[in-house]
Amino acid sequence: MNNKQNMLLNTGISCILAGVVFLLHLNNLLPERYFYEYINVFVSIILIIVFARTKNIIMLMASIAFFANGSIMFMGRVINAPSLPARMLIIPGIILLTLYISKRKSVILSIGSLLTFWGIFLFIKEPAGIDGYYFSIGALMLFAVLAFFLIWIIERQSWTVLPILIFGVMGTYLIADSLSAIARNIILQAACSILIITGVIFIIRSLFSRHLEEHADEGE
Repeated sequence: MNNKQNMLLNTGISCILAGVVFLLHLNNLLPERYFYEYINVFVSIILIIVFARTKNIIMLMASIAFFANGSIMFMGRVINAPSLPARMLIIPGIILLTLYISKRKSVILSIGSLLTFWGIFLFIKEPAGIDGYYFSIGALMLFAVLAFFLIWIIERQSWTVLPILIFGVMGTYLIADSLSAIARNIILQAACSILIITGVIFIIRSLFSRHLEEHADEGE
């Protein structure tokens, strides 16, 4: 099938789906409150069909963007949370994560992960009752930890350990510092214990790796 035939087919599918959506809307068969959410989902379906036929990564990214936009709008209405600031971060983040699948560049993965998790933080901040300057900044840092942890899971790069530790320690301290004295003491002592255990694990792994390298050298 040539490009002209593809264009005609995709345009025909788009017209049919758009007509069905607006026909349902005109006959009050779609909930008025979620009309724009349905529009986003239907556009996403059209674009994923186009992607399936053309294998164009731009179509895939656009489909994911519309689906994410509609889903976040819907969840925002359900939990009564403002979704616009979150969408402004989550959608570019998801697009970059999708782009990473084809480009395989760490910088794209890093920016996409941070934008996505910071957007999630903004989305749940109000419903979760996250309030106060230091508590909010601390929670934001812990969501950065989740982003770098995702990067580590995908690429297994050791450099991610440093920002995980830095943001983890700073975020935990800021959250603990905004709580009561008893809660602060418990959280900080637990955090110190985790740091010590983490340090011991890293030292053991380092010594074990060195032992294996020396053993391999002797075998040669």
